[in-house]
Formats: sequence, structure tokens, C-alpha cells
Amino acid sequence: MKLDGREAFSRAGEAARGRDAGRTVVRVCRGGGCRGGAAVAAAIESTAREAGTVLAVRSAGCHGCCDLGPVVTVPAAGLFLAGVKPADAPEIVTKVIGAGEVPDRLAVKDAATKKRFAREAEIPFLAGQTRIGLRNAGRIDPADLDDAIAAGTYGAAAKALTTMTPEQVIAVIEASGLRGRGGAGFSTGLKWRACREATGDDRFAVANGTVLLEIDPHAVLEGLLIAAYAVGAHEGFVFARADSARAVALVKGAIETATARGLLGERILGTDFSFTVRLALGGSEFVCGESTAVLRAIEGLVPEPRVKYPRSAERGLFGRPTVLDNSETLALVPVVVARGPEEFRKVGTAESPGTKVLNLGGRVRQGGLFEVPFGTTLRTLVFGLGGGVAGKRRFKAAMVGGPSGGILGEADLDTPLDYGPLAARGAIVGSGNVMVMDDHSCPVDVARYFTHSLAAESCGKCVPCREGLHHLAEILTRITLGEGTPADLPRLRALARVVADASLCGLGKTAPNVVLSTLDRFEAEYRAHVEDRKCPGGVCRALTKFEIDTDLCEGCQACQKVCPTGAISGAKKQPHRIDPEICTACGMCRTKCKFDAITVV
Repeated sequence: MKLDGREAFSRAGEAARGRDAGRTVVRVCRGGGCRGGAAVAAAIESTAREAGTVLAVRSAGCHGCCDLGPVVTVPAAGLFLAGVKPADAPEIVTKVIGAGEVPDRLAVKDAATKKRFAREAEIPFLAGQTRIGLRNAGRIDPADLDDAIAAGTYGAAAKALTTMTPEQVIAVIEASGLRGRGGAGFSTGLKWRACREATGDDRFAVANGTVLLEIDPHAVLEGLLIAAYAVGAHEGFVFARADSARAVALVKGAIETATARGLLGERILGTDFSFTVRLALGGSEFVCGESTAVLRAIEGLVPEPRVKYPRSAERGLFGRPTVLDNSETLALVPVVVARGPEEFRKVGTAESPGTKVLNLGGRVRQGGLFEVPFGTTLRTLVFGLGGGVAGKRRFKAAMVGGPSGGILGEADLDTPLDYGPLAARGAIVGSGNVMVMDDHSCPVDVARYFTHSLAAESCGKCVPCREGLHHLAEILTRITLGEGTPADLPRLRALARVVADASLCGLGKTAPNVVLSTLDRFEAEYRAHVEDRKCPGGVCRALTKFEIDTDLCEGCQACQKVCPTGAISGAKKQPHRIDPEICTACGMCRTKCKFDAITVV
């Protein structure tokens, strides 16, 4: 192969890195959580112009901590400013950039220690991560190809296309132990090899998943390009949810600009390899996370799964061999190719090398997108990076793996976040969502909520999922309404196992996880619902009564102000009381009480 294309790309990278020479770069986050970013950027530019300060004010993608936005960074100085407003522009230009002084109000307050940090390398929840897939999060403008090139994007693709054979690329991916980040954790290298060796002249490469498309779309496209080269595909698709407007706009623009610059399309980088990428839009159905359903959606059919034999690698999109990878997997591929499999294996575990992007939320002090090595414990994630449980509450449980995940309790906090250990405890890596619950939560109600949601998301193709989830949701609803019986508990367990064993696709097989895991860990709370007619968590209204502990009540009247029925009475600085005849057990008073004086009876 000719090397002139790679040389031209190298020169383009040098030009991109040098375009801001002599200017201080200020990056303003324009992600979904930083909606005021445009006004902040305009204010900084205007102030700098008036002050005669030479700046390059550039956009940035999401940092993964939307609750801190709008975020402004000064990369050369390593500064990270949170909660920035347009009115802060004068201080940013004169003090922050001019003198390196950061006002306390703009520094990040650590959720656990309450200390403030202005340097990104010192912020605990950022410094504690290992960002590989999110390597460019907040560091580039996802809509700017030159930003991506300056950060090294498409360098691995240039290496693969000009110095490696497809077999060598597959061998590198196999040696790295890279597993699919879409949930199943199947070997990426084995999947690629199966697709390359499948019979047939035409084949496809497909990317699925939205989050990385909003942060670093070119990293995903580069991974898709490398995958296509490895398996011999000349056509590909990026599948995205149509209601993810920002992701759709960004990936559409990325495909167009990369094609215009010769990084996609015909004879890429002057080589003989061509690869055309198109954007395919689908609905928000949960089943569109299932691989065969995605391919049917791209074909214009109803997105429902099929039996996986033959596998998509042999007969997938339009009946042709197809390799389909999650966007997070594809964002890791260039790193493996560029750094080598040995370097990639230094992070994570022997069974699951590398990192996993997790969305930490719920009742935790610091939520957001976290990227951690496989093998990191749930305790480290929640109490280390997440700063612990919000407020003065105690940790009760965490739902790991998204809606189809399992509920882990306090005894499971030292569980490594990895496929095998999680599966052994009834949970999954899944979508990477981790929802923390405190001691004011009800596992039974959580199981009801998610089972109801999954029943609504079922495509309806197979009876166990379509009917089984409906009946599980029905039983759980009766229990939370105080209409359950002790006989419902073994019935729930038996039905959940049937759904898990007999369903056609991963949605149905994992949907009962939330029921089975809560029965395993919180059976006492289920029994309280059906035997004592009480909800220990104080969530299920039909089974809850509140009263105020007069020894703890300070008479602050915060509960009175939020009570929608006027059930709370009492003078200021005097103990209050709740009228049980009027109280609807909505729980709003308990969320406002700073003294933990409202208890469940």
C-alpha cells in the first residue's frame, strides 16, 4: 500500500495542533447539561476582545458531570471551572486567565469532603477515573473534525490501513481481549474473525449506541472504519435513536466532514480500501439494544429479535455477514490498535481487560459518567468516586446494569464490576447504569416500576416475555397496594425463572433480574408487605403511615410548607404532629426534614 495518504494525514494533524499557536485556548462545554454554554462563550469572547486579550474560545463536548455545568476549562493551565455564568466572564479573563486565580464559587466542591478544587487533576471524581473510551470527553468539540485530528483521532485507522493487513488487525484485537461493551461481553476479535471468514462477497459493519456519539463521534467512526477494514466491509451504518437530536446531528455532521476529507468514502487515505457510512435512525424502543432487532430496524422492518443462529456475523443485515459493535467498543478499538494489546491489557482484569463507562445516578452525592477499570468494586464507585449516599441517608441497594439489571445490597458492595462476578449475584454489566438507593427506598416498588416498564417495552414476539412480564408486574402492583398474599412470593419467583429461561432474546432473559434479586436480598421487606401490611421504606402509600418523633423535631416548619393536604400542624420551634386522617403518605415532608424526625409506623 502507498504511504502518501498516511503522510498527508500526519501533516493535517500537525496543522490542526498548531492552529491555536500563540493563543490561550478556553473551552466551554456545549453538552446537554450545559445549556447556558453558548451565552458563557459569547460573554468570554466579548470581554476578551474589549480587554485586548488574545483567546481562542472553543466549544467542548460533555465532561460527564452535567450537574456542574456550565463548565469552562483552560487546558494549558489544567483549570476546571463549574457553574459558570456570563457575568463571570470579566473575572475569568482578568483573574483566571490573566493571573491564574480561581474564585471559590467557580471551583468544584467535592461531594464528600466539601473541599474545593480548581485543577482538573485534583478533582477526586475526575482524577479517580481511567478514561480511555472517554479520553476526549470535554477536551474536544465533537462537531469539529480538526479538534478530533489534533487529539489523534484517525491516526490508528491510518496505521491499520497503510501498515497492517486485515488479519493483523483482527489478531491485535483478539490478543487485547477486548469484549463488547453492549452488555453481552462477547469477544470482539472472535466476532470479527467469524465475519471475515463467513461466505459471501458483500458484508456490513454497524455501530449501535448513542452516548459516545454525543461526546466523541469521530472516535466511534474511526473504530467502525477499522472494523470494516478488518472484516472486509465496504458499507456501514451508524444506528441512533431518532429522538436523540444532538447525537443525530453530531454523527451526521461527522460522517459528512470525514467523507469530505477522505477519511471515509472512496480510496481512504489514498489506499485501495473504500468504506461508505450511512446514518440509520430508529425509535426509542428498549429492544433496539438487541443486536438482531437493530439490524431489522435498519432494514426498515419491525425491530424485533430473531433466533441468533445463524449469527449476524454469518447472516446479518440484508442476509449478508455483518459485524455489529456498540459505540463504546468501537471507541476503544483505535486505542488498542495504536498502543498495542499488551498496553491495553494493563488495565482491567484478565477476563475483561480495559475499562467500562458507567452512568452513576440515584441517591448519590456525585453522579454522572464514570469510566473505571473492570474489577473496580461497587464500593469504590459509590463511596469513592460518587462521594457516598446523598444527604444523611444510608446505602441500601444499587441497581446495576440498567432496567434489566439486578439489585445488589450492602453485603455486595465489594463485588467487582465485571461480567462473571455480577452474573453470580444476579446482576449484569448491561448498559452500564448504576442507580443507588438509600434507606428510604422500597425494593418491592423498584421491582414493580421496572417490571412494568420492561413489560411495556416487550416487542411481544415471544409468549414468555410478552405475557410473563405482564403477570409479574400485575402481582407486584397488587403487593404494593396492600392486596398481596404470602403465596405471591413463591409465585413471583417461579414465574420470573420461567421468563428468564424461556424468552427469545436478552431483554426477556434479563428482565426478571430485578424481581429475583430483590426477592433474594429483601425477602423480609416483601413479607412485611404481604403479612404485616407495611412498607418499611415508606414508599408504598397504601401500606405507609408517618408520624413525627417529637424528640427529634425542631419545629422548623419545613414539612408544613410542603405538605399538600395540610396534615401537619405545630407552632414554630415547637414539635409538630401529623394528622393520620388527612395524611396521604406522599412522603414530601420526609424529603424536607433535616432532622430525620419523620418516621414510618
